[in-house]
Amino acid sequence: LEERSARSAEAADAGKALKAAEAARRMAHQEAFEEAQAEAKRQIEDLAAEAELQQRRAEAATAELELLRANVEANEELLEEVDALRAEKQRMETCLEEMRQETMEAKAKASALAIAHEESEGALDELSRRMQRQAL
Repeated sequence: LEERSARSAEAADAGKALKAAEAARRMAHQEAFEEAQAEAKRQIEDLAAEAELQQRRAEAATAELELLRANVEANEELLEEVDALRAEKQRMETCLEEMRQETMEAKAKASALAIAHEESEGALDELSRRMQRQAL
């Protein structure tokens, strides 16, 4: 009977120890789960913060890209204007050269006319003198 009582007490102690061990295991499992959950939450928050930072960077890059595209478009328009101005300059230089050539030709004609005029006046004077001599 004593042995049975001792076994019963041992079994009760073992049952209590088993319950205590099970409770400790559950508690450890719960703590580990809570720690893992807290770590997962921290990681999610870190990832969310990183995603938000990357989103802001992407938006800034997009805005900068739009600005650069506008600048490129403006520069292309300016280049077209420069090309048009260069073509106009070339046309004007050609026209100026033609005008210079015409001016030189006109000066040459004017010189020739001046010489012809002087020769005509000389001839007219000579004729006048002859006529005066003949009239005398």
